[in-house]
Amino acid sequence: MDRVVEKIVEIEYKAQSIVNEVLHNCEYHSDAQIKEEIQKERDRIFSSVIQKIEKERDHKLNYANVQAKKITHDAESKASNLNRMMASNKDKWVKCLLGNILGE
Repeated sequence: MDRVVEKIVEIEYKAQSIVNEVLHNCEYHSDAQIKEEIQKERDRIFSSVIQKIEKERDHKLNYANVQAKKITHDAESKASNLNRMMASNKDKWVKCLLGNILGE
């Protein structure tokens, strides 16, 4: 009879061990699945945010490039106008300065 009781206790101990292992594995798989779902949601959310940020950045860079080209064009135009004005008035300015220096 003692041997039967020992065997029952041993079987109960093994059964409890197996149940604990199964519960542990279930928790592990559940945690892993939850973490995977969280990562998928993060990726989904950040993917759209990153796309919006990149789109906005591209838009602003294009706008900045257009403005820079416009400013460069305006500056070149003004420099060209100043060069033409200098070329056409150079002789008058030299005579005027020379006259002021010589007292004429």
